[in-house]
Amino acid sequence: MERLISLAYPSTGPSVRDALGRDAFIDALNDPEFKVREKEPKHLSYALTLTMKLEVLSKAREVQKETSKPWLSRVTQVAEPPPTESTQLHQEVQQAKPRFHRNSTKVTPHYDQPRRNDTALVQREQTSG
Repeated sequence: MERLISLAYPSTGPSVRDALGRDAFIDALNDPEFKVREKEPKHLSYALTLTMKLEVLSKAREVQKETSKPWLSRVTQVAEPPPTESTQLHQEVQQAKPRFHRNSTKVTPHYDQPRRNDTALVQREQTSG
């Protein structure tokens, strides 16, 4: 920015360029929230620094306002959605469960009977032991 000011006012001294640049910068802000002009910055660099600080504070206030809103005020009531394919599948599974349980009681598990390989392993352990 300082380079642009020196190009715009090549024949003026550094203090005049700084004052002209500072005033042009503050005029270009055109943001009444920051009120940089009321702080009366003496130099362009101070005006830039002050503007950045005020901008950060302004953004922090916005974030704080957003996070301090009650969550319930953001929730809208949602009507019950129409049944979807997954809902219909779920209902069909629920209806099929009793039939499945009735049929599964007829099948007897054979967990308590050893398999052929298990029997051979037990016999080897008994003979070697």
